[in-house]
Amino acid sequence: MRASTLLSIALAAGSLISCLTIPSGGPSPASVPEPLIALLPFVNHSNDVEAPQKVRAALFETMKTRNYRLLELDNIDRSLREVDVTLGAQLRLFDDKRELLYKLVPADVHCYGTVVEFVFKNAVALTQRKVELQLKLVEAKTGEVLFEGQEIGITSKAGLDAAADATINVVGKVTKSVKESAKQLLPGETAKQAADLTDVVADVDLTQETNEAIRKLLARFPKNLSVRSP
Repeated sequence: MRASTLLSIALAAGSLISCLTIPSGGPSPASVPEPLIALLPFVNHSNDVEAPQKVRAALFETMKTRNYRLLELDNIDRSLREVDVTLGAQLRLFDDKRELLYKLVPADVHCYGTVVEFVFKNAVALTQRKVELQLKLVEAKTGEVLFEGQEIGITSKAGLDAAADATINVVGKVTKSVKESAKQLLPGETAKQAADLTDVVADVDLTQETNEAIRKLLARFPKNLSVRSP
């Protein structure tokens, strides 16, 4: 074979090799499974006793739509009830018993949450709806803190808008009371229909503000925990 032909083959082979991507070791990011996350019961620093459940459920649904791998909340709560833990504040019992917590809630990452504020404020011609949420992600086996952050969701209104908002809030509390009474007094399906109707009238659950705080926190999550948005 002529020397010029051999040279051409060698150059072509060298060009092909230079175009290949050689893995540097370890699995590629695409092959690494997303961590399994458990949203533990939230601590409540607000004056709304239902706030931890509302915010935790909202966070679960939002993360679920973004394709995070999550343990079901009912499964987490059922396991923790085995050791008489039902409130976020009781999780301090596991500060020096991480292995036990991991055994009860076997996830890769434990998410701790604190509802700092969950409030509707009304001052003359100004109203404010505010949700302040703190989240901490911890590697379940080691206790290493992977993320810690705090964000606020807030809506303020003034003047006539504030007066209308204050009225809606009062109506909301009344309709919520009706909703709870309906659950107790009416048959199952009828109670559900009545509850759905009252939800249309009033939002005393600060849904918009809760979702805003959650969205801000998720935007700050470590990249190795984030996944493709739908």
